[in-house]
Amino acid sequence: MVAAPKFPGRQLIMLFTRLKETISRHWPQQWHPYHLARRKIHRAARAGVISGPFKGLRYVERSLGSAYEPKLLGIYELELHTIIEALCRQNFPVMIDVGAAEGYYAVGMTWRHPATRMLAYEAEAEGRVLIARLAELNKVESFLDIRGYCSSAELRQQIQRYSSGLLMMDVEGGEEDLLDTETASYLATWTVLVETHDYLRAGISARLKSRFAGTHQIQEIPTRERRLEDLPLRSLWLDRWLLKFTREFRPGPQLWLFLKPG
Repeated sequence: MVAAPKFPGRQLIMLFTRLKETISRHWPQQWHPYHLARRKIHRAARAGVISGPFKGLRYVERSLGSAYEPKLLGIYELELHTIIEALCRQNFPVMIDVGAAEGYYAVGMTWRHPATRMLAYEAEAEGRVLIARLAELNKVESFLDIRGYCSSAELRQQIQRYSSGLLMMDVEGGEEDLLDTETASYLATWTVLVETHDYLRAGISARLKSRFAGTHQIQEIPTRERRLEDLPLRSLWLDRWLLKFTREFRPGPQLWLFLKPG
């Protein structure tokens, strides 16, 4: 009896693997799909942020402490877009952004609200330089007040100067201290959007919710995975690589709390 021929699966896999390694070694780096996808994004963003509530916003050359390309794509924190767009259509006497980084929200919201005063707090000197540069690029520097570290006392002082306003906050766990019980009592007529960091301080979202339960409607917005349909740019053979640039490199699922007076 003649034995049936064996399928050389393992040998084919090894050959394919060696072929991929050889191509990878000799393929010029600039022609790798990763770099082609990145260049596609950067070229499209020369005219400004590609999509989202800040579409058309001219952007600086780097970000601070967060993923850069999602901001150029306009899908950074995509979960918040409906809320951000609604906030952009409201008139606030003042806006405060604590933990402004390079100014994505501080400058973006000012750009959409060119007659509203914005206080942008950022502890890192590099961030304050980038905020100033971003504001200049978009000609809103006269409406933006860039400041350093924000303490609870400083925040309360600013809040008490206005009957209402918009407070945005992303301070890597410091939100529990800044939004203490006393400060929360002054925010009864303010709209607040805060990113919470339960992975740094367990239970922080629940504690913040309890502080605002009597004065605000509270909406929880969870993070979600990005999908191909989220991309504002498509390229059949680069889609998989473009999708890599939607990642925000979070340590795990997170929440935002949207606190609306009433």
